[in-house]
Amino acid sequence: LRFKSLSPRSRVVAFEAHPDLYQKMLKQQEIESFNLAISNYVGTSEFHIFDDSTQCGSLRQNNSNSGKKISVNTTTLDQFSYTQQLKAKSIGMWIDVEGCGLEALQGAAELLKTTDFIHIEVETKQHWQNQSLETDLIKWMHQQGFVILGYSHNAKWHQGNILFLRKSLLKKIYIQPWFWLQIAK
Repeated sequence: LRFKSLSPRSRVVAFEAHPDLYQKMLKQQEIESFNLAISNYVGTSEFHIFDDSTQCGSLRQNNSNSGKKISVNTTTLDQFSYTQQLKAKSIGMWIDVEGCGLEALQGAAELLKTTDFIHIEVETKQHWQNQSLETDLIKWMHQQGFVILGYSHNAKWHQGNILFLRKSLLKKIYIQPWFWLQIAK
Protein backbone atom coordinates (compact mmCIF):
# COMPACT_ATOMS: atom_id res chain seq x y z
CA LEU A 1 0.00 0.00 0.00
CA ARG A 2 3.03 2.26 0.38
CA PHE A 3 3.48 2.32 -3.38
CA LYS A 4 -0.19 3.25 -3.80
CA SER A 5 0.26 6.21 -1.45
CA LEU A 6 3.22 7.43 -3.54
CA SER A 7 1.27 7.06 -6.77
CA PRO A 8 -2.50 7.24 -6.09
CA ARG A 9 -3.45 6.59 -9.74
CA SER A 10 -1.48 3.35 -9.80
CA ARG A 11 -3.04 -0.08 -10.03
CA VAL A 12 -1.94 -2.52 -7.31
CA VAL A 13 -2.21 -6.21 -8.19
CA ALA A 14 -1.27 -8.95 -5.72
CA PHE A 15 -0.94 -12.71 -6.00
CA GLU A 16 -1.25 -15.17 -3.13
CA ALA A 17 -1.27 -18.96 -3.50
CA HIS A 18 -1.88 -19.68 0.21
CA PRO A 19 -5.70 -19.94 0.50
CA ASP A 20 -5.96 -18.50 4.03
CA LEU A 21 -3.72 -15.52 3.25
CA TYR A 22 -5.58 -14.92 0.01
CA GLN A 23 -8.86 -14.62 1.97
CA LYS A 24 -7.24 -12.00 4.20
CA MET A 25 -5.98 -10.08 1.16
CA LEU A 26 -9.50 -9.81 -0.23
CA LYS A 27 -10.29 -7.40 2.60
CA GLN A 28 -7.83 -4.85 1.17
CA GLN A 29 -10.03 -2.91 -1.25
CA GLU A 30 -7.10 -0.94 -2.69
CA ILE A 31 -5.56 -4.16 -3.98
CA GLU A 32 -6.73 -6.46 -6.77
CA SER A 33 -5.97 -9.93 -5.40
CA PHE A 34 -5.60 -13.17 -7.33
CA ASN A 35 -5.36 -16.68 -5.87
CA LEU A 36 -2.38 -17.73 -8.01
CA ALA A 37 1.25 -18.66 -7.59
CA ILE A 38 3.73 -16.74 -9.75
CA SER A 39 6.47 -18.72 -11.47
CA ASN A 40 8.14 -19.20 -14.85
CA TYR A 41 5.40 -21.50 -16.17
CA VAL A 42 1.61 -21.67 -16.50
CA GLY A 43 -0.17 -24.69 -15.02
CA THR A 44 -0.56 -26.26 -11.61
CA SER A 45 1.95 -27.10 -8.93
CA GLU A 46 2.29 -28.44 -5.43
CA PHE A 47 2.29 -25.64 -2.87
CA HIS A 48 3.88 -26.38 0.50
CA ILE A 49 2.28 -24.82 3.57
CA PHE A 50 4.72 -24.90 6.46
CA ASP A 51 3.94 -26.10 10.00
CA ASP A 52 4.71 -22.90 11.87
CA SER A 53 3.02 -19.72 12.98
CA THR A 54 4.10 -17.70 9.93
CA GLN A 55 1.39 -19.09 7.64
CA CYS A 56 4.20 -19.22 5.12
CA GLY A 57 4.16 -21.34 1.99
CA SER A 58 6.16 -21.89 -1.18
CA LEU A 59 6.21 -23.73 -4.46
CA ARG A 60 9.41 -25.25 -3.07
CA GLN A 61 9.60 -27.72 -0.20
CA ASN A 62 11.31 -26.29 2.87
CA ASN A 63 14.44 -28.03 4.09
CA SER A 64 12.70 -29.54 7.12
CA ASN A 65 10.09 -31.29 4.92
CA SER A 66 7.38 -30.21 7.34
CA GLY A 67 3.91 -29.03 6.46
CA LYS A 68 1.15 -30.00 4.08
CA LYS A 69 0.85 -29.89 0.30
CA ILE A 70 -1.98 -28.49 -1.77
CA SER A 71 -2.39 -28.02 -5.50
CA VAL A 72 -2.41 -24.43 -6.79
CA ASN A 73 -2.68 -22.71 -10.15
CA THR A 74 0.49 -21.04 -11.38
CA THR A 75 0.99 -18.34 -13.97
CA THR A 76 3.73 -16.09 -15.22
CA LEU A 77 3.65 -12.34 -14.86
CA ASP A 78 3.86 -12.09 -18.66
CA GLN A 79 0.84 -14.36 -19.13
CA PHE A 80 -1.15 -12.52 -16.47
CA SER A 81 -0.26 -9.17 -18.05
CA TYR A 82 -1.38 -10.45 -21.45
CA THR A 83 -4.70 -11.94 -20.28
CA GLN A 84 -5.54 -8.91 -18.13
CA GLN A 85 -4.45 -6.54 -20.93
CA LEU A 86 -2.20 -4.61 -18.57
CA LYS A 87 -0.82 -1.61 -20.39
CA ALA A 88 1.49 0.57 -18.38
CA LYS A 89 4.34 2.88 -19.31
CA SER A 90 6.02 2.32 -15.96
CA ILE A 91 5.81 -0.72 -13.69
CA GLY A 92 7.07 -1.36 -10.19
CA MET A 93 7.08 -4.80 -8.58
CA TRP A 94 7.27 -6.09 -5.03
CA ILE A 95 8.11 -9.79 -5.05
CA ASP A 96 8.16 -12.06 -2.00
CA VAL A 97 7.69 -15.63 -3.21
CA GLU A 98 9.64 -17.67 -0.65
CA GLY A 99 12.58 -19.02 -2.61
CA CYS A 100 11.12 -18.61 -6.11
CA GLY A 101 12.10 -15.01 -6.89
CA LEU A 102 14.29 -15.79 -9.87
CA GLU A 103 11.60 -17.99 -11.42
CA ALA A 104 8.98 -15.27 -10.94
CA LEU A 105 11.22 -12.78 -12.75
CA GLN A 106 12.06 -15.24 -15.52
CA GLY A 107 8.33 -15.46 -16.19
CA ALA A 108 8.23 -11.68 -16.69
CA ALA A 109 10.65 -11.22 -19.60
CA GLU A 110 8.25 -8.98 -21.56
CA LEU A 111 6.94 -7.13 -18.52
CA LEU A 112 10.48 -6.28 -17.43
CA LYS A 113 10.86 -4.14 -20.55
CA THR A 114 8.54 -1.55 -18.97
CA THR A 115 9.54 -2.16 -15.35
CA ASP A 116 11.36 0.67 -13.57
CA PHE A 117 11.99 -0.90 -10.18
CA ILE A 118 11.69 -4.22 -8.38
CA HIS A 119 11.73 -4.83 -4.64
CA ILE A 120 12.44 -8.52 -4.05
CA GLU A 121 13.15 -10.84 -1.14
CA VAL A 122 16.36 -12.88 -1.51
CA GLU A 123 18.12 -15.57 0.48
CA THR A 124 21.84 -16.01 1.11
CA LYS A 125 21.38 -19.57 2.39
CA GLN A 126 19.12 -22.29 1.03
CA HIS A 127 15.82 -22.46 2.93
CA TRP A 128 13.94 -24.34 0.21
CA GLN A 129 15.01 -27.26 -1.92
CA ASN A 130 16.71 -26.36 -5.23
CA GLN A 131 16.21 -22.62 -4.80
CA SER A 132 18.30 -19.92 -6.44
CA LEU A 133 20.23 -17.69 -4.07
CA GLU A 134 20.89 -13.95 -3.90
CA THR A 135 24.00 -14.09 -6.11
CA ASP A 136 22.10 -15.90 -8.90
CA LEU A 137 19.32 -13.33 -8.83
CA ILE A 138 21.68 -10.33 -8.78
CA LYS A 139 23.61 -11.67 -11.76
CA TRP A 140 20.41 -12.30 -13.71
CA MET A 141 19.02 -8.84 -12.88
CA HIS A 142 22.23 -7.17 -14.05
CA GLN A 143 21.89 -9.06 -17.34
CA GLN A 144 18.37 -7.60 -17.66
CA GLY A 145 19.66 -4.03 -17.23
CA PHE A 146 18.95 -3.46 -13.53
CA VAL A 147 21.24 -2.20 -10.77
CA ILE A 148 20.96 -2.39 -7.00
CA LEU A 149 19.58 0.79 -5.47
CA GLY A 150 19.12 -0.49 -1.93
CA TYR A 151 19.72 -3.58 0.18
CA SER A 152 18.76 -4.85 3.62
CA HIS A 153 19.79 -8.12 5.19
CA ASN A 154 18.73 -10.17 8.20
CA ALA A 155 21.79 -12.23 9.14
CA LYS A 156 19.80 -14.43 11.54
CA TRP A 157 17.42 -15.60 8.81
CA HIS A 158 19.90 -15.38 5.91
CA GLN A 159 17.34 -13.33 4.00
CA GLY A 160 17.22 -9.82 2.71
CA ASN A 161 15.48 -7.43 0.38
CA ILE A 162 16.96 -5.78 -2.67
CA LEU A 163 15.60 -2.76 -4.48
CA PHE A 164 16.59 -2.90 -8.15
CA LEU A 165 16.29 0.04 -10.52
CA ARG A 166 16.48 0.05 -14.29
CA LYS A 167 20.00 1.26 -14.99
CA SER A 168 18.82 3.82 -17.56
CA LEU A 169 16.89 5.65 -14.81
CA LEU A 170 19.86 6.26 -12.51
CA LYS A 171 20.68 9.66 -13.95
CA LYS A 172 17.05 10.72 -13.79
CA ILE A 173 16.53 9.96 -10.08
CA TYR A 174 19.84 11.40 -8.94
CA ILE A 175 18.69 14.84 -10.04
CA GLN A 176 15.26 14.61 -8.40
CA PRO A 177 15.51 15.06 -4.60
CA TRP A 178 11.79 14.33 -4.12
CA PHE A 179 12.50 10.68 -4.99
CA TRP A 180 14.92 10.26 -2.09
CA LEU A 181 12.55 12.01 0.31
CA GLN A 182 9.80 9.54 -0.59
CA ILE A 183 12.10 6.52 -0.19
CA ALA A 184 13.26 7.75 3.22
CA LYS A 185 9.75 7.94 4.70
